[in-house]
Amino acid sequence: MELKISNQSTYFLQSYIVNQGKYTRYILKLLDDKRFKLKIFEKNKDLELYTEFLPKIRELLFSTFDLDDIEKMEKFKNLPNETKAAILSKYSSITFEYDLTKEIKGKIDDENSIFFKIDKIGIVLFNTGIVFIYIKTILENSSNFSDVLEFNNKFRDLKKRENKVENIKIQAGAFENIEEIQDFIASIIGSNVDFLKLNIDTEKFFTFSLAFLDKEYWNEEKDFKNIEEEFLKYINIVPGHTNANSLSNDGTRIIANSKYSKMGISKLGVNILGSDFDTQNKNRLAKKFDKDYLYIYILSLYLKIYLKKTNYKFKQGKEIEKVRKEFIDFTKNIFIQEITSNDIESLYYTYIKDVLEIEQLYDNVKNKYNVLYNELKIEKNEIRTRIVTVLLIVTLLINIVNLVLFFKT
Repeated sequence: MELKISNQSTYFLQSYIVNQGKYTRYILKLLDDKRFKLKIFEKNKDLELYTEFLPKIRELLFSTFDLDDIEKMEKFKNLPNETKAAILSKYSSITFEYDLTKEIKGKIDDENSIFFKIDKIGIVLFNTGIVFIYIKTILENSSNFSDVLEFNNKFRDLKKRENKVENIKIQAGAFENIEEIQDFIASIIGSNVDFLKLNIDTEKFFTFSLAFLDKEYWNEEKDFKNIEEEFLKYINIVPGHTNANSLSNDGTRIIANSKYSKMGISKLGVNILGSDFDTQNKNRLAKKFDKDYLYIYILSLYLKIYLKKTNYKFKQGKEIEKVRKEFIDFTKNIFIQEITSNDIESLYYTYIKDVLEIEQLYDNVKNKYNVLYNELKIEKNEIRTRIVTVLLIVTLLINIVNLVLFFKT
């Protein structure tokens, strides 16, 4: 049975690391690049983000709300880029958006290909040097759910140039072909050598996808069980021809957002499937997908990468005191914080952390920190003991010399 969709979109996310010593220069590079524009979050336009996220997390994810003031913004705009970069480097995070404005090329008649357009490109930079690039794609002239499965599966491997993607073609926008997109991504990310040290797959994109089925497949009379196998393919990001019996739910979590929408969370990504039968829920989900849900996913990935990065630093055994302080600040200001008062979004966040094994990773880092901290205390005590011993010996020698001199006189 070929399922039909009314609309869909997919974000592909890739993380990379910018050396913290070069972080300000990297911001300056983006400020100087006319293709990118700094995103200033505004309370009027981004009211949902401002109200849904609690203050600590809002400050972390949307630091440029701080510039949402006419006078402050005017002063900022008039500064040289070098000064802007220095100011922005102090913010917890900043976002740049890519200008996709370009003449749209004519449509190509090729019924064997899946055409798509790029709707949005952004870069989210955290001042820890952890950076995410996201690419939002939308299929063109396709109403087949199998095309969504095929496209998501192939595009997430786009960084592997040896993989052929002949039946996936860009239809419109700032890029002429797949190779141009590959070159663009490589120019932004670079070698990403530091990321390889963290034992994280850099070859595949994380996938964050939304699709709505026509209401005839999922409604009051037709149960979700009729499409469950297709949903399983969707959350495992495999092509439509895959045998669903070969797939497993192990390591995945599923949330029922409503009676007619489900969210599947795996290590590969987050995939949301809804039905047109519930139009109110469809509109609500579409809005939250691009805002709350996307940033909660980015936050979750950030936690995992930050902990892996900290774990690597502890292994190196360098600047332990500095790393220890950063880890304590991370724990107090981010890790133990509630992110929202919304129950469904809190559950979503909890499930992502569970699937990504973030709690276990945190415990491992904390245990390593405790061992190193105890070793550091022992080492410090030993140093103090040596110093005290040397001082006592020196004092004793001085007293002996004074005593000898006294009797001589």
